[in-house]
Parts: sequence; C-alpha cells; structure tokens
Amino acid sequence: MPARNGSHDGLHNAISTSRYKSQMDNLPPSGDYEDPKLPLKVATELKQAFHGRYRFTNIQKITEPVTTVLGFDLREQYDVFLKILHGVPARHGVQMRLEHEAQKLLGLGSRHLASLQEVRRADSDLYLVFKLVDGISLENRISQRRLQTRSALQLAESLFSALHELHRLDILHRDVKPANVLIPQGRECESAILVDLGPSSSTYSEALHHEEALVTSSYLSPEQAGSIDHDIGPPSDFYAAGAVLFHALAGRPPFLGETVGDVLFQHMTSPVPQLAALGMSVPRVLEELLQRLLRKDPRDRYQSAEAVLVDIRQISSALEQGQSEPEIVIGASDVRITLTEPAFVSRGEELRQMDDLLQQAKAGRGGLVLL
Repeated sequence: MPARNGSHDGLHNAISTSRYKSQMDNLPPSGDYEDPKLPLKVATELKQAFHGRYRFTNIQKITEPVTTVLGFDLREQYDVFLKILHGVPARHGVQMRLEHEAQKLLGLGSRHLASLQEVRRADSDLYLVFKLVDGISLENRISQRRLQTRSALQLAESLFSALHELHRLDILHRDVKPANVLIPQGRECESAILVDLGPSSSTYSEALHHEEALVTSSYLSPEQAGSIDHDIGPPSDFYAAGAVLFHALAGRPPFLGETVGDVLFQHMTSPVPQLAALGMSVPRVLEELLQRLLRKDPRDRYQSAEAVLVDIRQISSALEQGQSEPEIVIGASDVRITLTEPAFVSRGEELRQMDDLLQQAKAGRGGLVLL
C-alpha cells in the first residue's frame, strides 16, 4: 500500500529546506545535470527519512524551487524519482490543496498517468515519490520529427484519457506540455504517459526562469495566464493539450514569440493558425477538433474529456475504414454552454449555393437565404 502523507520528526529534522540546500551549494542554481551524485549526507538522511525504503543517488534536475532526485525502491525493486517542492506557499490554501490532490493520486494505477508512490511534508516542503518511466519525452520526440496523423490521434487518446481520470478526481494538471508527456521505451504514442502530476513548477510561475517560462507560455490558456477573467477549469487543461497536439503535428507551437508577453498576447488575440496553411495535410475534421480545443473563451471549448475522446475515436475509426475526410460533427456529444459555429457536415451542395449567393451579393444582387 502507498504510504500516506505524514510530517514526522525524521523528515522534519533531516531534510529541512535550509539544510538540504546548504549541502548542494556547489551546484549551479538551476538546470539539468548529467546525474551528479547526491551528497552522501543528504542521501543518507533521505533514506532514513523514508524508513529505508528508497535509495536516492543522483540529482536529475534543479529548477528553483523544485529539485528532482533519482532513486531506487528497495522494496518493490524499480527505479523512482523524488520531486521536492521547496517552500510551498501556505497562502490562499495552496498548501492544503496540493496535499489534498496528491493524496487522491496515491495508488491511482492508471496506465496513462505517472504512478505516485508516496507523499510526505516537512514544514513548507512537499516530497513526492513517483515510479520512474523509462522512455523519451514527447518534447524530444517531436524535436526530431513531427507526428503523422495516426500517431497524433494515438497521442490525443492517451492525453485525454489521462485528463479524464484526473478531472474525475476533481484535479487539474495545470502544466500539460511536451516535456511532461513520456513515451515508454520501445512503445508508440498510444502508450504515452502524462507526468508531473499535481503540484508542479507552474504553481510557482513567479519563480520560473525566462527560458522555461517561455516554453510553458506556449501551452498556457488565456485564463490560466490571467489574460482573461475566468476561472481555471478542465477546459484550461484541454487548451494546453490542444496546443501540444498542434505542436506534435506542425512541428511548432501554435504561437511563437521572443518573450513570454508576446506569446501570451497572441494566445489572447491571434487566431489559431490553420495546419493546412502551414503545409500540413490533415483531415479537416481533425483541424476542427484542434480549433475547438484552442478557442479563446473556455466556454467555447470542449467541456469534458469524454467528449473529446468520443470525437478522437470516431475520427480514428473512420480513417481506419479508409475515409480520408471523415464526416463527423465535432463536439456533438459535448455539453454546450455557449452557441457555437454551425456544422455543415454533408451539406456540400448547400455550401456551394451559399457561396454563389454570396458572390451575387458582392456584385450588388442581394437576396434572402433561409438556413
């Protein structure tokens, strides 16, 4: 059984933030490392604090205020990593929310979500132990080559299956991006796993370094960025997942800029580029799905991961049956909050007639059209 949350004297005394950081002062303040050895004293104290279950060995990454340490579960005999969140803010109930979410994730057992093994807290520091996934990040994968339609649909099904399970627990991911999607070694995108669950670096947006903030901003919804006044909810995660899928297909995020402000402004004001305009050949219905995921107003996006999955599976099924342009009404199974653009599936003749009438109107020969 996964260990429940607990702040005990051993953890409190052994790895308080000041003592832990003071023993790594010789390391650069931020960045990826070629697995430097964890200082022996820190490794010993961490092992004792977790009752000897884990052996922590190497520092994987330090991105203030998050430290990631590699280790091994001596009881279950597999690799793990420890994510230490230093100085979780107590204001506005953030600390309580993050602990509560982490507790829900314990032992979830999803094949599309990273497996959280243990949660502990010492003062304002939160310690999360995850089972390590042996694989390549989507970020690395698409930096080599963009995904074809079928692989992108497999990725989409994995992503939204993961989000469906999270949202069912009333948990938002808040940091869906290519770096947080792992593809297990020797597997395809249908086995993709969403990692960095619960509390993440996005919780500390003010502490992000410029480069990381710029990357994160490429997948941030307008409401999560604070560009529009609207609550953050499941559609915020859907927006981020939509931006990830766009990047996977196009080889670049939907919006580019030299500064975080530039990118966030485009998220709020610029139309989402059409993949066809970027030279990508994808079914029109997949383009429509992406456009729905990336709408500015969260009320105009999908409202449930289930509805996205229905559309993804229908598109995949139609393509497998040889249909190059599946005739599917996007969002038909979703709960609509606002009026959306009408769907003209299987109405090619009506569209041609409307186009003819539009051209006549432009020439000064207007008329009345009933739809």
